[in-house]
Amino acid sequence: MGIRGHCMEPTLRDGDKVRVVPKTRLLPGDILIIDRGKGPPSAHRLLGFRLLGRHIGVVTQADNTTTPDPPAHLKDIVGHVVERVGTRPQPIQVPYHHRLRAFYQYGRWLTAALRRKVQTQLKP
Repeated sequence: MGIRGHCMEPTLRDGDKVRVVPKTRLLPGDILIIDRGKGPPSAHRLLGFRLLGRHIGVVTQADNTTTPDPPAHLKDIVGHVVERVGTRPQPIQVPYHHRLRAFYQYGRWLTAALRRKVQTQLKP
């Protein structure tokens, strides 16, 4: 699969080819390929989970953006990126600081979502 765009640099660069495999265990910080059916699939980092109606969804964010993506359904996940392929394949390993950053970003997103919910319930 090819990467297009600069939102995941320096981990993934525009034009990189990557190998994607199905993921059975999702951890914050993993780079997921998500196909929402609108436009090309995206490669973004998993922050955490949330309920979408009666289903579980995932919250993702590109490394070079300040806001998370709209939540996606688990069924939209194609897999996770395991290596950059080409003349010299390189495994994509998620460093601990990327996992910690994902937890932090998810906490910020969750706090803001809860704050919005409380504010709407308190309005007369």
